[in-house]
Amino acid sequence: MIVDDSISIRTCVRNLLYSLQAEILEVKNGLQGLEIANSQHLDLIITDVEMPGMDGFELCRTLKKAKFTSDIPVVILSSRESDSDIEKGFKVGAGAYVGKSNGKDNLLPRVQSILGKYLMRGKHVMIVDDSSFILKTLSRGMIQNGFRVSNAKMGKKRLLLCNRSLQT
Repeated sequence: MIVDDSISIRTCVRNLLYSLQAEILEVKNGLQGLEIANSQHLDLIITDVEMPGMDGFELCRTLKKAKFTSDIPVVILSSRESDSDIEKGFKVGAGAYVGKSNGKDNLLPRVQSILGKYLMRGKHVMIVDDSSFILKTLSRGMIQNGFRVSNAKMGKKRLLLCNRSLQT
């Protein structure tokens, strides 16, 4: 979803994201964005900061506090590019902050990176290694990043788990 009070910015962002072949919703302000986020499943929100009603910082802060919307990644796309604004964006929970002055070059790669991580969350991975230390370390990192993890040391157990995984 794109949240910006400027139709020309929303059009530019939609055109930049065209290659993702995603369904894109557009709204004019943070209040409308919050209403949609609370009623539909969204994979990503791109929001401006300066908007009437509810600004992008407040939108992000509100989304991150609510259980239903807290895991939606938010990208702030703003002409407010000072260090303090960028810092504030991350403090309210944004996953990325892109300045409009370089948005044409930086927005799509950021969105692709965030979506790649977000859409993989909850996936089941199997880690196979003969080292208990490696299994434990990799498992911890994968779980912290939202993956479900199965471990197997090399050998028969691995083969049985692989066969079982292929059947499900």
